[in-house]
Amino acid sequence: MKDVAEAAELAKGAVYFHFPHKEGLAVAVVEEHYACWPQILAEVDAENLPPLETAIAMLDRAALAFRDSTVVQGGARLQIERPQIDAEFSTPFVDWTSFLTSLLAQTRDQGQIRADAAPPDAAARALVAGFFGTRHVSDVLHQRTDLGDRRTEIRDPLLRALRT
Repeated sequence: MKDVAEAAELAKGAVYFHFPHKEGLAVAVVEEHYACWPQILAEVDAENLPPLETAIAMLDRAALAFRDSTVVQGGARLQIERPQIDAEFSTPFVDWTSFLTSLLAQTRDQGQIRADAAPPDAAARALVAGFFGTRHVSDVLHQRTDLGDRRTEIRDPLLRALRT
């Protein structure tokens, strides 16, 4: 908490006023992390893209957020450390999987996914696992500097396997 106060150029008491303990601060960071996604989705929705292109745009913007946003990076790190933190966080990956399943189902219904492709829910789980695995590997090995390139290495082969 002392480090946070110093970084924010606040008295330690001011930080404790808003966050009585470090777990409260952790929860606030994770909540702010999750608050980024609806904002990004609104930007993507404004582009009126077809469902599959919406999924691609969201994954691309998420990769940039993980690379550039300290709030997104901090929330992701706290989610990884959640077993050691005595606080309740939202369950990660569920909303991403649901969101991508919906978009892939719409894409299937429009005839843009091969008939023998994985079902939308399975494909969404694979995309989520691939994306977040790639994000984590990039973070650990390259401090996210290569995330812009790495995201396409997992996304594109998976999408090619789905498209008609």
